[in-house]
Amino acid sequence: MPLSFYALAQTCSPGVHPATLERVVRVESSFNPFAIGVVKGKLARQPKSLEEAKATVAMLEQAGYNYSLGLAQVNKHNLKSHGLTPDSVFDPCENLRAGGEILIDCYKTAGNISTDAQGALRDALSCYYTGDHKRGYKLGYVAKIERALKSNIPSSELRRRTHALEPHAAPVSPGAMPNAPNATSSLLF
Repeated sequence: MPLSFYALAQTCSPGVHPATLERVVRVESSFNPFAIGVVKGKLARQPKSLEEAKATVAMLEQAGYNYSLGLAQVNKHNLKSHGLTPDSVFDPCENLRAGGEILIDCYKTAGNISTDAQGALRDALSCYYTGDHKRGYKLGYVAKIERALKSNIPSSELRRRTHALEPHAAPVSPGAMPNAPNATSSLLF
């Protein structure tokens, strides 16, 4: 993934390590900013433009579907609480911001049930996908993220890419997670 994604992730969602967010986006949308995931369904094809994406959302909404949108696949039920609209959710920075906020919220609550940082991160990923700290394991989501973490970028390349961002790159921002350990280190390297 080009360094530009890392810069965008760091700018828009500084509370989540860019490499962690990259893996979520890779699994969720394959980096398609107009991606639309229909819960318990599938579109015949993904939108290729903002106009197409907005028209698809209008159709899904009218038909009563549950769906997730954009790079980080923010669910329609999370739009309002994260200051998004069906139009603004397709802005890559706004989408990554909201996705990062959701993941951080999940991490905060996962810390109450997991005894270690890696377990909390995995539980947070499960929560990100399902709203539940355990159901994402059963559905295979956590394993998908772990496979993406281990296979897509060699650790030496990942270290090189993230090194330039290190003064600002932390797995979870200190303000968001006081005294939090490095939540992504053993998953990433």
